[in-house]
Amino acid sequence: MLRLVTGKAKFATFQRRVGGPRALAVGLLELLWHFTAANAADGSIGQHSDEEIEAWIGWNGEPGALVEALVASRWVDRVAGAARLYTHDWHDHADRSVHMRLGRERRRFGNGTAPKLGYLPADERRAADEWYAGHPQEPAPEVRRNSAEVVGQGQGQRAGAEEQGQEQRKKRRPPAASAAPAAAPTTEPAAPEPLPPEDPAEGFEAEKLINLLGAENRERALPWLVESLPHLVAAARKDLAAKKMPRPDRDALTAAVKERMFAFWKQHKLGGGTATEARASPLKRFDAPPTVEQIREAYRGQGRA
Repeated sequence: MLRLVTGKAKFATFQRRVGGPRALAVGLLELLWHFTAANAADGSIGQHSDEEIEAWIGWNGEPGALVEALVASRWVDRVAGAARLYTHDWHDHADRSVHMRLGRERRRFGNGTAPKLGYLPADERRAADEWYAGHPQEPAPEVRRNSAEVVGQGQGQRAGAEEQGQEQRKKRRPPAASAAPAAAPTTEPAAPEPLPPEDPAEGFEAEKLINLLGAENRERALPWLVESLPHLVAAARKDLAAKKMPRPDRDALTAAVKERMFAFWKQHKLGGGTATEARASPLKRFDAPPTVEQIREAYRGQGRA
């Protein structure tokens, strides 16, 4: 369950539509995500009928009312074609097991996004990377918000900005010279759909790493870690590359990310600090990637665990 869900306005809308206490609405959403993971790992739950979805979740209200409430409050998207229904932003919120399953089965999410391959072991990840690189993303199904609006999955919010940008570029173009002959119209091939960017955090989860900083730092450190995690991973890879490890295995990268996290967190608490101080770490003494307990013990000795 995403802990921030109950603070969203659309959660209140969903609770009002299904009736009952907040606990009922939370449970229904949690079961929706369990149903998706178990029966439609790519997020395309519309391959099942509304009756099947509601029966699996355990809905005892009016038939069809739960699915309609989920769509109206934007927890589920109506999409064009056979997919019919897609669990909203499933490609962002699916857990590690879903990404690993889709990666091993060489499948994409229902909106065309590739799974996060960083969860796979190194040998499987390399093979999967090659496969997805050779199989470009197909156009995503259209999302139908209502009868008057049809937008592409993940593109609706960008459509207006892109149209405005095109108009501005047209205005900035210099007028063609009057003496120049008119160019024959040409038809340029459409640009290929860009592949989704790789996960900058490479599968590392702030919710799990934050526990290493201690319970007393959790509330303050979690927002910082969520924002900083991609930078920590990049810095850890740079450290390993300097140690002649340009392609480290997962254990080595994990240890380097944890080391960077502790150093950066100390620098963050001090209000900046120096680069030299940020890099100083008791983990340098380990020749092999340290275990979680070794990391805790090393930093406990410096008052940082």
